Amino acid sequence: MLDFVNYFIKLSLMETGVTGVLPASNETAAFRRFTRFYTRFIGTLQEGLLDTPYSLSEARVLYELATRRRPFAREITQELGMDAGYLSRILSKLEGAGLVKRAASLEDGRQTHLTLTKQGRVAFRNLNARSDRQARSILSGLAPVSRMNLIRSMRSICMSPRRSNVGFSGGADSGSGSGDSSASAAAGGRTGNSSVPLKICKVARSGPGQTIGQ
Repeated sequence: MLDFVNYFIKLSLMETGVTGVLPASNETAAFRRFTRFYTRFIGTLQEGLLDTPYSLSEARVLYELATRRRPFAREITQELGMDAGYLSRILSKLEGAGLVKRAASLEDGRQTHLTLTKQGRVAFRNLNARSDRQARSILSGLAPVSRMNLIRSMRSICMSPRRSNVGFSGGADSGSGSGDSSASAAAGGRTGNSSVPLKICKVARSGPGQTIGQ
């Protein structure tokens, strides 16, 4: 966590021209200020992500299902750090909307494979296209050097929590009952959003045309 916080402090000092070490209380304030700014800037506080009927958490679940081959629910909870009960409610909602289907595993009857339906794949492609448009819109307004610096900073943000073994939630077994966190959204972690950083973090696993950051 210290490395991650120090990264934000370094950015803040670079922007303001201030040198030196900030007190811990100021570090915390800088961290929280960034997460508030970022989640508002990319629109994750809206009822529907990218003007769709889906919340941030629902969109992330759709992303995971679209980029994995018939995963088990536990794989999704582990990847997103999401409470199992919360994921179950999301899956039930998506299944009721005709976007997801479940099939019992032949190897382990206690487990269920998850896949997107045809309608679910259409919903994912729509989210993916909107995410791409959002990213292009943000990046196109920046000068080339600024774009390069932004992308480099985002990659660093993605990697810092991993290097420090930082988690932004209690994880799948926490029983927290919450599938969302502004801090993790901002850091490119489990709750990701339609953000540019999450597209960078996830692009290595996603295939062609699957760069959504939800």
